Order: sequence, then structure tokens, then C-alpha cells
Amino acid sequence: MKIFLLVLLSAFTIPLQDAEIAMLGVRIHDPKKVLSKIPLIETATEKSRHTYHLEDGNNFSVTIDDGKVVMLENEWMHRQKSNKPLISKFVFGKTTLTEIKKALGTQGFCYEKNFSITNEADVVNITCFDMGSSNGEVMVVITKAPFRASITRDIQSYQALETIILADKKYLDKLWGKKRPGEEHMKVSL
Repeated sequence: MKIFLLVLLSAFTIPLQDAEIAMLGVRIHDPKKVLSKIPLIETATEKSRHTYHLEDGNNFSVTIDDGKVVMLENEWMHRQKSNKPLISKFVFGKTTLTEIKKALGTQGFCYEKNFSITNEADVVNITCFDMGSSNGEVMVVITKAPFRASITRDIQSYQALETIILADKKYLDKLWGKKRPGEEHMKVSL
């Protein structure tokens, strides 16, 4: 039974070895000069955020703070043929927040400033998972579901992956404030 669970979880998990926690070879805390090694054309720069258009049509962004990489973001642009994120075996537009939490074995945690956003069209959740690495990465998943009255069970089972982020834990604390009390703060481990 234990082997079956490990195989099942491995279908959704991200690599947890410190050297492998990266997107396109870029890691949290890399120096800014790593941007010159990204084999893509930069499509936008906004303050410290550098955005690139991936061959699959999705976006990849790198945020620099104090001369170092502090955030890597892979955003789905809603094309079904481009639903594979740069990290993990989750699927954009398909893997739900419930499935992500189950696969990682934790409820994750949220920050005071942004954990749930509801607008006229969608319900969006921002959930964080401590990677437990020596580099201090947090994986952030942004999930979304259409806001409609026909949803009768747990909204998280409808919220599908939209964006996956790797970020420096200290940077997120500075950006988003304190973690919400009562949330689970387990490190992702398998």
C-alpha cells in the first residue's frame, strides 16, 4: 500500500532536491546576470519583473530584488496544448487545488494580504507550500474557478491551476505580510 501511495503521489509532486528546484535553469537567489542566460526574448519589463513569452504560448517571469532572483512565475495563457507548467506534473486548467493539496500532503498556508479573490466572474485562491529546502523556496499556486451558483461542493475541487510560482520565503513575507493564523505550515515532503 505504501509503494502504491508513493507512485500515486509522484504523478503530481515536484522534485524536492535543492538543485532541481528551478524554472528554465533559474533558481531563487541566483544573481541578476542569470537573465542573460535565459534562451528567450524578453517581452516586458516592469520595475524589477522581467517577462518572457515561452514557445508554448505561456508566460515566464523573473522578479529581481537587491540584485538576486526572488520570484519565478509560470502563467498559463489558456491554450489547451500548452497546459504543462515548467515545474511539477500538475496540469494547467485541470489539476484542482484539492488535488494539489492531496498530492503534496499538506493544506499549505496563505498570507493575510491575498489568499482569496472573488470578482464577478471567478473565485481565485493563492495557496503557498513550504518546499523545505535549504534555499528557502515557497511554491505558490494560483487556482481559479468560474463563480457560478451551480457549484454545490467544496470550491477547491473546482479551482484549477492557473499559475505556479517559486519564490523566496523572506521576499513573500515582505511583499504579502504575515501568514494567516491557523493555517497549516508543514513543509512539503514525501
